[in-house]
This record gives sequence, C-alpha cells and structure tokens, in this order.
Amino acid sequence: MSFLYQVLKKSKMLDMIGFVDPANTSVIGCGNPTERARSLSVSYERGKPGQIFLVPYNSGCHWMLTVVNPTEEVVYFRDPLKRRLITGEWRTIVDK
Repeated sequence: MSFLYQVLKKSKMLDMIGFVDPANTSVIGCGNPTERARSLSVSYERGKPGQIFLVPYNSGCHWMLTVVNPTEEVVYFRDPLKRRLITGEWRTIVDK
C-alpha cells in the first residue's frame, strides 16, 4: 500500500484513490460488523466525489482486497487464493 501511495503521489493521482486503514476493517481487533460498516461509511464520506477506495481485509486467515466505488455503488472483491466470497460477514459489512 505504501509503494502504491508513493507511485500515485508522484503521478499526482492521489485524488483518484482513497486508502482505507486495515485496522478499521479486519476481523481481528476491529469491533463488531456494525462498527466496521460505520468506519467504511465514514471513509467514503470523507473522500472526494468519484474517488475509488482500496479496502484491505483480513478474514483471520489471509489478506484480501476490496475495491469500492461508492459513487457508482460498485464493489470488486479480489482474493489471491481465488476463493469466492459468496456469503458472510464481510459482504454484509460492505453492502451496508
């Protein structure tokens, strides 16, 4: 994330991408699902119109990435282990 931030900064593209702190989203030590959904909502509200957010998520096993465009209500879920996120807590949090 740090490397990507530096690349975007150098290219003067920081207004396009918003980074969400993984300490506010992951299962371990981040509160209940309602608190995590509120944290995401606050991040989106603080962003600029049209900004896309990178939301790292750790289910307790490994890291995954959720890419959110709140303006268009589009969400992409990326899992390097190629598992599908069909149901579950994270989907509910992001949907809220």
